[in-house]
Amino acid sequence: MDYFWKKITANTQRAAEYGNPVSVITSSVITSFDNFGFNDELPAGRTKPIHSIGAICKFEWKITSASPYTGLFAPGKQVGFIRMGSAASYDNKGLTPGVGVKFPRSNRPSGNYVGLHSTELAQSWNFFAFNLSNHLPPSSGIAGVLAKKFEQASQCAAQVGVSDMARYAQDGTEAAAPKQPFKLLMVPSSAVQQTTSAKTVDQNMDEFGSIPVGTVLYTIYACGAGNGDAELTPTDGGVDKACAKPLKLGDYVSTSKCTTSKYADEKLHFRHQRIEEDWQLNPEFLTQYPAAKACARSSVAADRTPKKCWQ
Repeated sequence: MDYFWKKITANTQRAAEYGNPVSVITSSVITSFDNFGFNDELPAGRTKPIHSIGAICKFEWKITSASPYTGLFAPGKQVGFIRMGSAASYDNKGLTPGVGVKFPRSNRPSGNYVGLHSTELAQSWNFFAFNLSNHLPPSSGIAGVLAKKFEQASQCAAQVGVSDMARYAQDGTEAAAPKQPFKLLMVPSSAVQQTTSAKTVDQNMDEFGSIPVGTVLYTIYACGAGNGDAELTPTDGGVDKACAKPLKLGDYVSTSKCTTSKYADEKLHFRHQRIEEDWQLNPEFLTQYPAAKACARSSVAADRTPKKCWQ
């Protein structure tokens, strides 16, 4: 935590501008899934064409003793970083809320996941208007075209896995029998709601920067199973609609001010995990929702992961 925070706060200027999302077409998406190790940085020359600008802060997560899950989902306190920002430029229409979450682990690669409400552009000027999840609705329109690029690495562009987070605890201990939720649901707190009027990037970053230390950012629910056809709109409605067998794991509570950061915008990497790895560890998940439809494909299978670049 100290190592990353020193780099994050060394230069608190944000990136100059948003990247061009279309440039995703000419980049290898495999890098987003397979670039991981102990420095958590993008390879030299790699840029962020989406999620180019954000605010990042430290948080703690006190997980309920009722949690049946392992690794970073086990009962007790976890600490991490959350980076928040629009996936694409505001374009005078609104924000596309997205977060990257990172839990450094001792002598292990960090645990990471990314969360969005959907890939629809310009959803609201209030970043905290909607629930977020690592499972999204199928993309359409221009977002659907860009999402297809993610099929270079996974059958399901709309979902990322969290099973790696269940495999290792923050102290590096490996779970003998990893257990994870079907998905995570992030419900924004009333304390962080933003204005709904049009704003510039800097005005939005200032809103993040004004969040007091000790504020609940999100309440995190573990969804214990797939929820049938409701998984086609997996972030919509209240917890009971968006989440089957919900368990309130705990709150993300800020332990630092949220800041812009040149390092976080240009170098810090939040690895994506293939959803197929969740399916392989938990074959029952594929029977609990229309996975193919949710992934905008005719069919999906746990053993049909696209080959990695070195295979």
